Amino acid sequence: ARELEKVKDMFMKEFKELTAKNSELENHLLEIQKSNQHLKSNLGTLKDTVELTDEKHRIAMDHQNIMQLLEKQEAKWSSKVQTLQEEHENEKYQLTSQIEKLKASVAEELNLSNIFYKK
Repeated sequence: ARELEKVKDMFMKEFKELTAKNSELENHLLEIQKSNQHLKSNLGTLKDTVELTDEKHRIAMDHQNIMQLLEKQEAKWSSKVQTLQEEHENEKYQLTSQIEKLKASVAEELNLSNIFYKK
């Protein structure tokens, strides 16, 4: 009976030690899970930051591409406007020349008419 009591005490002691160790491990596990959750949260923030950085880069590239297209379009339209202005000046010069020739012709006709009627 005495040996049975010793074995019982030994098992109880070991059971208490295992229970304490189990509680300690459970607490440690909870701390690790909390830390892991915090790391996951930070990872999400990091992913958001990376995605935001990628988005900013894409927007910057889009802006640069649009600016290049606008510059090309502006150069194209400036060239067209200059061509139209040159054509306008040529046409204006030709019309002015024709008007001057017609004036000269009319003046000559009037002079001839005056000379003819004076006779």
